[in-house]
Amino acid sequence: MNTATQSSAAQARRDQSPGEPGTAPELLRLVALARYHPVQHFPLHGVAFERLARLAARLFQVPTALISFMDEERQWWGASCGLELVKLSEHGTGAAQELWTQELCSVVMQSGQPLIVADTAQDETCEQRPLVTGNGVRFYAGVPLMTPDGHVIGTLCLLDSAPHAPLTPAEQQTLTDLAALVMDELELRLLAVTSERQSSAHELLSEDLREALAQSETLQAISELSDLGLSDLSLSLDDLLLRTVALCASVCDVDLGSLVALHGDRAFIFPAWHSPRAQSLAALMSRGLRRSECQDLWNTAGGRAPVFVNDDGAQRGAHLAMTQAGIRAQTYVPVGQRGGVQFVMVLSRLDRDRPWRPQQRQLITAVARLTQGLALQRQQQEALASSTAQLELALDSAPLILFGTDAAGTFQVVRGSGLSALNMGGLTGRSVDDVFADAPQIVSNVHRAIGGENFDDVVTVGHLTYDVRYLHTPDTHGNPAGMLGVGYDVTERVQSERRALQSQREAEALLELAQAVHLDVLDPQLADAALDALLRVLGRGPVDTAPVDAGSINAAPGGGLLILWQLGADGYHPVSQRGAAAGLSLRTLNRLHAGAVPVHIYDSLIGVTDRNVYLGGRTLPLGLTRAGVEGVAALPLLCRAGQCLVGLMAYAERPWNPAERELLETAASLFGAGLERRQKVLELEYDARTDALTGVGNRRALNVALANAVAQASRHQSGLCVVSIDLDGLKAVNDQYGHARGDALLSQFSTDLRAQLPVGGELYRLGGDEFVAVYSEAGLPETGLAETGLAEAELPETGLAEAELAVAGTATGHPASWPPNAAGYQRCRPCLEWLERAVAATRRSGFEMTAASAGTARFPEDATTAAELLRQSDERLYAEKERRGNGRA
Repeated sequence: MNTATQSSAAQARRDQSPGEPGTAPELLRLVALARYHPVQHFPLHGVAFERLARLAARLFQVPTALISFMDEERQWWGASCGLELVKLSEHGTGAAQELWTQELCSVVMQSGQPLIVADTAQDETCEQRPLVTGNGVRFYAGVPLMTPDGHVIGTLCLLDSAPHAPLTPAEQQTLTDLAALVMDELELRLLAVTSERQSSAHELLSEDLREALAQSETLQAISELSDLGLSDLSLSLDDLLLRTVALCASVCDVDLGSLVALHGDRAFIFPAWHSPRAQSLAALMSRGLRRSECQDLWNTAGGRAPVFVNDDGAQRGAHLAMTQAGIRAQTYVPVGQRGGVQFVMVLSRLDRDRPWRPQQRQLITAVARLTQGLALQRQQQEALASSTAQLELALDSAPLILFGTDAAGTFQVVRGSGLSALNMGGLTGRSVDDVFADAPQIVSNVHRAIGGENFDDVVTVGHLTYDVRYLHTPDTHGNPAGMLGVGYDVTERVQSERRALQSQREAEALLELAQAVHLDVLDPQLADAALDALLRVLGRGPVDTAPVDAGSINAAPGGGLLILWQLGADGYHPVSQRGAAAGLSLRTLNRLHAGAVPVHIYDSLIGVTDRNVYLGGRTLPLGLTRAGVEGVAALPLLCRAGQCLVGLMAYAERPWNPAERELLETAASLFGAGLERRQKVLELEYDARTDALTGVGNRRALNVALANAVAQASRHQSGLCVVSIDLDGLKAVNDQYGHARGDALLSQFSTDLRAQLPVGGELYRLGGDEFVAVYSEAGLPETGLAETGLAEAELPETGLAEAELAVAGTATGHPASWPPNAAGYQRCRPCLEWLERAVAATRRSGFEMTAASAGTARFPEDATTAAELLRQSDERLYAEKERRGNGRA
């Protein structure tokens, strides 16, 4: 460095004021540094940093090369060649501030530009610096470590005890490239950390899914246990509830599950399940309690809903001994009663501040419903069994209903206490054909018995159901003399069996629905299966799978019509429609099914797009009431930015009752979970293959696409073009107008490139100002010299045509001579004329100085592999730039 240059650099360093701690620029720089965590990850970066430091020392023939980072208190050496890794300051903030204002690296970090001091002894601003006076440094060359968004977080510097000749521009560029390699290492580590976080998020999602599956299996097991308890009365209700508590506790992340029996003012605790750490507590709980010791148990037993407590010790009425034993969170679940005994399930957690999760609350609430229903039905069954025994005893002397006829079917005797329920007095002397003219089953049974048959049958009279034994009564000669019948009321038993069967079908259908939505619910076949399962949950009769294409929709009474809608570019489209509704003649619905539904019509149907809506009566739009629709349910399943992307609509000929609404919303939550999972997967796949700034594919996408394109071109024996493109002058735009302007240029340039690409072509951004285009030669226009109107003597001598000539050279990338021959120009011109149009379009968009360099490689003439095609096009690109002295093409 000559004297004038040194003086100018010295003056610049004197005028450079370091950033004050706490200022906005400094805080932004510290945030950028913290983003990479270079200090915490020194062991991870160490090998790569040391290698780069040694490389820098060898390239520039200096004894010492350092990679350092500056935080708010210290300067850290990430790697060194010639010195040991140390902290520059161990004396707190004050000493760190002194180094910041005095050492040479701070000048580089403040200016963001390289600093080259060929001889520190000749530089007045370096004479008194500790790095010079204390360590004898005579030569210093430092370049900033700059993040992609322009923040300087450290330096790469060279030190020598002897002066050096000034670095040439090429050497300065080499040093800057080494600094870029350091930042690449940091970026790679940041990408790895981000991937680890995404992996952790996937693991959490998988854990949630596993938990949901375990809870579904538990609910199914409890449902089967409930069915067993209803079918086998020899199993005690206490034993069934204990098994239910054990199953529920094993999947709800608790330490202790107990069944508490309340009788009067005393409570008896029976531990059903406990974790290893709660063994001593389970032994402690195996004793009785008084109402005054734990009022919460009696309060819960009087209701039907579970009570969830996150801090049991803070609750009024909590048991002191339980709190002292370490119980932190509890839930009290009423599970039924038998006689004067009330049962409560208690789930307890020890010393853990973990609230009850929504999935656990839903499972516990569902278990409460099942067990309460089981207890009620068991109570009803036991009562029915007792009544039956009493009736059998009574029938020996006076049956509840005893009736007999003669051979003509005339009632001769009708007795029993059950007659009052039938409200049919005075039957003696009347014909069975007259009395039961509207009950052909009873008439037929009586005549069968008169004819000689003995059998049992269940008959319905009004709203009552009877189990009847029919007996043939012959005379003394064996001829038909009449019949005798004995019947008892089984209405409650039949209704209980029907309710139990319905509950079982609902549980099975819900489980099937959960399994269906676990996959891609927007796949038409899977969506059909999911909606079929939902129809079975709703108990809506047989499923009519035929599409709606006529003026009417016919199905069994009580049916329902379900439609899964997805928002497309031109409106909502039906993904799946299942079922039908009786008596609905809906041309409006038929038109909706015929194609896309505009967004405003869908919105008018459901009124809103981010919550469940149930319409009926006067709230029904579009004249649906006149068409026979009495109930519409609209449930958004997936929403983004306040707009429904996927929705479920259900039509019925009557309003949806509360139980059906609850089932619909449960199904909607299952659908929504499946859709959210699918949406997350699609977003992650898109982000992994897309450049965030320009929206084109990134290097990963290029590698996959180019390999596939080469394989396809090889199979079809067709041509393939690979064009490497370099946007010239991007750094100048960034330096002069800022990175925001440079980003705008990159975005506009990529947009224009995609607009001008040959048919079927794809564009990718490798990073910085580098792009790659891949397209089949079948997409190129059939243009030659005759079609362009140019004779050989009229070929252009400057501009893009020269770059095209360069890439038309040999396979080694050496440019051909100029002016070109007609054949070479004819071969090259179609490959790059679209690039010339793209550059012109970018210039018209406000970037007048836009220019680009390009290099091409063709399959199979130049190379037959994806990697070789990229290498050939890249070499030709840089060969052209070197031939022009880095000028524009």
